[in-house]
Amino acid sequence: MRRGLCSDVAGLARLSQLVGREVAAELLFTGRIIDSDEALRVRLVSRGVPHEILMAHALKITVSIAANPPMAVQALKNGLRTALDPGWDEPGVFVRTNLVRISETADHRESVATFVEKREARYIGD
Repeated sequence: MRRGLCSDVAGLARLSQLVGREVAAELLFTGRIIDSDEALRVRLVSRGVPHEILMAHALKITVSIAANPPMAVQALKNGLRTALDPGWDEPGVFVRTNLVRISETADHRESVATFVEKREARYIGD
């Protein structure tokens, strides 16, 4: 959003699945970046872990998963994708169409320039 582009499919569909339509809309429309506490509160992440123990914690979870029968883990991963992920074709077409269209606008070029030049944007709706 802040660079004059629309979100990808994951940002549109998955984000709204995870945090709900209203929170997703606010985050997508404003481009606001949230901290870890808010990410936990809106259920974007399953837990918060201090940076100092992040890798050890991730490794502990990884070892726990790896200790299970691999084919069962793979089946569960595929089952979750099937159950929770909608068909991506329609959202994918929407994103491709809109990314191409808005990537060619003056507002997108202005967004990139404001980022590079560290200045406020002056959007014109084109």
